[in-house]
Amino acid sequence: AGRLVDDVRFYHADPWPGVVPRGGRLGRGREVLIIDDDSQIADAAALEVAAEGFAVTLAADGRQGLLAAARRGPQAVLLDVHLPDRLLEEMPPAIKAGPRPPAVLLWTGVDGAAEERRWLELGADDFTLKCVHPLDSLPLRLARILERPRVPAGPLVYGKLRLCLAERQVWVGERLAATLTPKEFAIVQAAAACGPGGVRWREHCATVDGMPAEECPDVAS
Repeated sequence: AGRLVDDVRFYHADPWPGVVPRGGRLGRGREVLIIDDDSQIADAAALEVAAEGFAVTLAADGRQGLLAAARRGPQAVLLDVHLPDRLLEEMPPAIKAGPRPPAVLLWTGVDGAAEERRWLELGADDFTLKCVHPLDSLPLRLARILERPRVPAGPLVYGKLRLCLAERQVWVGERLAATLTPKEFAIVQAAAACGPGGVRWREHCATVDGMPAEECPDVAS
């Protein structure tokens, strides 16, 4: 049973019309906002994520997307990188401006390898390719970024190590050691939280980065 919201600016449904549930639990209790001006591919994505239990909201442009993010408070946002009315640089910071910022998964129809670091520095948590990654992988990708440790307002201090959330900076004493992407920052934060006894990277990389555990090296800190 879907419903139009706020003068047809965005559309929310739970369950999604026409969805065939798969019995999965990836999205149970979670809501994803899909912002894309291509209604055909947005509808197809909505069916895939709803089949895994996500509640879904659709928005057709940046203005509607920001309104939906503020009104619905989704846990995750699937964001097209090319919107007709907003620059990409505006969207992730605006989406994450609230007290409970959602995870943002950028969605693009072009190879984003060259743009990956810039996109992540804008505040996105990850990106996926429309032309390469199948639609049925979206629920798992969304679930993985939602399972990453969410870093609270900082700074976080572990002995001489200080992690500054807003800037994603790692300080050792008074020395700036690195400025990281969101993914890198999440891995360092998860590792630092283990304390001085050593870090099992297989466990933390698999949680933060979505790597198969057997492919992650196991090293001491």
